[in-house]
Amino acid sequence: MNQPSKMKIWILGTVVFPIISGLLMTFGWPTYGIFPLIFIGLIPLFLAFDEIEKITGKSKYFAVFFANFIAHFIWIVISLKWLGTTSPQSFLTGVTFESLSLSLALIPIIWVGQKYGKMWRFIFFAVTWLSVEFLNQNWLLGTPYLALGSGFGMFPKMIQHYEFIGIEGGSVWLLACNFLIYNLIVKIKQKVKIVKPLIVAVSVIFIPILISLSLYQKQGTEDLRKISVLHTFLNSNTKEYSFHPERITDSLIHLSEKGLKEKSELIVWPEVVIPNLGWLMSINQEKAFTSIYQHLKEYPQTTICTGGYGFTLTKSTAEEDPYASYDPANKYYYLTHNIALSITYGDRSPIRSKKFFVPFQERIPFLKEFPFMANLADLVGGNAKISYYQNGVEIHQTKTKINYTPMLCYESVFPLIMAEKADESDLIVIAANENWNKDLTGSKQYLYNNVGMAIQSRIPIAKSSNSGVSAIIDKYGNVLEEKIGRNSGLITQKISLAEGPTFYSSISSIFYWISVLLFISFYLLFFYSTLKSFFQKKS
Repeated sequence: MNQPSKMKIWILGTVVFPIISGLLMTFGWPTYGIFPLIFIGLIPLFLAFDEIEKITGKSKYFAVFFANFIAHFIWIVISLKWLGTTSPQSFLTGVTFESLSLSLALIPIIWVGQKYGKMWRFIFFAVTWLSVEFLNQNWLLGTPYLALGSGFGMFPKMIQHYEFIGIEGGSVWLLACNFLIYNLIVKIKQKVKIVKPLIVAVSVIFIPILISLSLYQKQGTEDLRKISVLHTFLNSNTKEYSFHPERITDSLIHLSEKGLKEKSELIVWPEVVIPNLGWLMSINQEKAFTSIYQHLKEYPQTTICTGGYGFTLTKSTAEEDPYASYDPANKYYYLTHNIALSITYGDRSPIRSKKFFVPFQERIPFLKEFPFMANLADLVGGNAKISYYQNGVEIHQTKTKINYTPMLCYESVFPLIMAEKADESDLIVIAANENWNKDLTGSKQYLYNNVGMAIQSRIPIAKSSNSGVSAIIDKYGNVLEEKIGRNSGLITQKISLAEGPTFYSSISSIFYWISVLLFISFYLLFFYSTLKSFFQKKS
C-alpha cells in the first residue's frame, strides 16, 4: 500500500513540480516575457520541497538536488538556446556549471525545513539563490546573465524602484513574491484564514510596482547631449583589415559621417571592430589611430570611442605565461588585449582594457594551472587568450566634458560592476561584438539586462554592437532607438546625463553580503548537526 505513495512523492517532488517550475520561469523570462509567470515560477519548486520532506533517509538529499537541478536546467537551457545554436560546447559547459552550483548549494534545504519550518526553509532558499548570484559575479566559471532581478527588462515602467534596491534587490523582491503566493496557497489548502497572508502578498507585489509607476517618466528636455552609436553588420576579422586597419577605419568613418556633420559629442563603435590597433605603447603612431585622428581634424568637438585588439610585448615565454603568443618571424612574445580607445583631435587618447572575459571564448580560465582546460575552449568571437592591459584609464572624457566608462561587451552583464562604474560617470558606453551570434534572442536579452542597469544607477547607456542590438537607453530604462541584426547604420539621440549616485549606489551589494553571511551560518549549523548526529551514533 505504501509503495505507490512513495512513487507518487518521488514523481511529484523530483519530476513534475520541477519541470513546471522550469517552464514557468522560461516563459516569464525575456524574450517570451509573460512577466506574471516570474511571480509564480518558483512556487512549484516549493511544492516539490513539501513532497521531498516526506521522504525518509539520506535519499531526500539526492531528491532535492535532482529537483533543483531539473528546474534550473530547464529554465537555463531554453532561455539560452540561442547560445547552443552557435557555441554548443560553451552552452553545455555553462548551463551545467550554473545548474550544479545552485543545486549543490541547496542540498541542506530539506534539513532546514524539517528542523526550523517552512519560513526558514524559504530563507535558506533565498540566501542560497542570492549567494550564487553573487558568486557568479566574482568567479571565472559563472555568469550573472540570469540574475533574477534582470527578468523585467522588457517592462521598465515596473522596475523604477530599482533606483533604491538595484537588480540584486529585485531578486530579493521576486523571491519574496513567490514565497508569499506559495504561503497563501498553503493556507488555502489548510482551510485557515487567509486575510493577513493575502494582504501581505498583495502589498509586497503591488506596492513596489505602484511606486515604480509613479516614478516613471521620460527624460526631460533640459541639458540634452547629442550621442551617436554605430550599428554594423560586418566581418572585420580578416587578413586585409589586419594588415591594413586604416581601410576598416575609413569605412567606419564613412558610416559615421552623419553623426560627425551633426556634431555629435560622442560616437561609439563596436567592440573589436578594428582587428589591429597595433602596439599600445605607441598607439598614436599606428595606422588605425592616425587614420581616425586625421579625419577628426575637421570635427574637433567630436570624440570617437572604438573597440579593437591591441598588443604589448612581454618577456614571459609561453611556458611562463600560457596566454602569451609567439611571433616566429620577429622572434618575440606578445600579449593580446581587447581594448576601448577614445580619440579626440588635439587631446590625449585614453585606453581602457577589458577586465572580465567570456570563459573559454575570450580567455581560458586557469590555463597555467590546468592546461587541459584548453580542450574546453569553443570559440565564437576570436582569440581565447586575451589578457588584461594594466596601464589603462577607466574613465574617459569627451571634449565637451562628458565623463563616460567604455565597457566592453561581456563586462556589461555584471550588475555590480556596472553600478560601480556608473557612480563615476555621466554615461555608460558599451562596445559589443555579437557578430558570432546566429540567434538574436540572446542579443535582445542582453539589451533588457542593460535596461535594469540604467534604472538602478539612473544613467543613460549607449550601446554599439556588430550584428546584435545597438541602442541608446535613457536613465529611466526607455530604449530611445535601436537597430538590430543586418539593419546597419547610425543611431543619434539627445540624452539627459546621470545626475549623480542613486540611493542604491550607497547600499550596492548589501543584499548579497547579508545572504552570504546567512548562507555560511546555515551551513555551519548543518555541519554541526550532522557531526553531532554522527558521533552520537558512534557512542
